[in-house]
This record gives sequence, structure tokens and C-alpha cells, in this order.
Amino acid sequence: MDPVLELLIALESLDAQLDDFESEDYIKSISITQGTDENVVAKQVEKLKKLREEIVKKIPVAVYKRYEKLRSKYGRGVAPVINGTCSNCFMEFPSALVSRPVKNKALETCPNCGIYVYWTK
Repeated sequence: MDPVLELLIALESLDAQLDDFESEDYIKSISITQGTDENVVAKQVEKLKKLREEIVKKIPVAVYKRYEKLRSKYGRGVAPVINGTCSNCFMEFPSALVSRPVKNKALETCPNCGIYVYWTK
């Protein structure tokens, strides 16, 4: 798999976790169900933010800027292609792209919505 693509997938996962951890509903629910102090959650969020910064440093600036633009537009910057369909816009990819034997070896985007994509098995 392309190393930048791996970093983008990891970044997407971290961003989703951060979104969850920083939501008011999550903080309230975790303190009620597990008795966890909000400071503990804040420390976990800080750890995730530091990890995010480390990942961002490894991504080329142009790719990261596009990722952030896509994230602000769609709520995510990377989407899997499942059964030949972009899971962001639900457009089917052309059969020439789907039938290629080599996938995820380079950074690719959806021809319809432009989001970064990776192929699932």
C-alpha cells in the first residue's frame, strides 16, 4: 500500500476518534457510565492530538491541505471503495479501474467527488 495512503487512513481514523471524544454527548455519557473524570478524557484527547501532529508531519503539504478541504466539505477526507463503489458519493467506478490488478499502490481520488480513496478486498 502507498505509504501516504496509509498515513491518510490513520489520520482519518484519528480524526473520527477525536470528533467522538470532543463531543459533549460522549463526555457526558462516559462520565455517567464509567465514572470517568473529564480530565482523564482531556488527557486522552491531548495524546491523540499529539499523535495526529506526528502523522501530519509525514504527509506532503499539498496532500494534507486537500485532505482538510475534503474533510470540511464531506466530514471525511478518505473513503473506501467497496465493491467498486465510492463509499462517500456512492458512484460506481468505471470497470477499467475496478478490474485493475494493482490497487492502493498510489494515491487515488474518486472521479466523481474527488475524495481520496482506498480499495477494500
